Amino acid sequence: MVQVWHALAFFALASTARVLALATSYTTSVKVNNTDQMASPHPFLFSLGLKYARSKQGTPGPHADASVNSKVYVRNLSWNTTDDTLRNVFSEFGQVLDSIVMRDRNTGRSRGFGFVTFGSAAEADIAINGLNEKDLDGRRIKVNIANAR
Repeated sequence: MVQVWHALAFFALASTARVLALATSYTTSVKVNNTDQMASPHPFLFSLGLKYARSKQGTPGPHADASVNSKVYVRNLSWNTTDDTLRNVFSEFGQVLDSIVMRDRNTGRSRGFGFVTFGSAAEADIAINGLNEKDLDGRRIKVNIANAR
């Protein structure tokens, strides 16, 4: 049991590659016919190592090829602004992968902000420089890089 706790402490301090190496190579000793035999990696440590590695590396999302910095946050939107309006306006600055205006779930009315995802961080930067503090549907919008959640 002491070895398991040492391994768990190692998970908290080690790099992803070292954790995976430990999890796949950590074996348990099993007595077979009064001789020590090496068994397969301990299942608990192996699964814990994979969970740790996935949490550090992240799992691919719907836009796995898009950079983290390619999503922009647009605020101060008019209640009349739609997803298509955002897509059309922002598509002048690059390839728009996704655009959404956040809506109130009870009324369906715009909450005044939205997100636009570009194909690259460079396109997002160009859009920020081109549209920040510009008028859209009668409102002066603010455009910034979206914070990761």
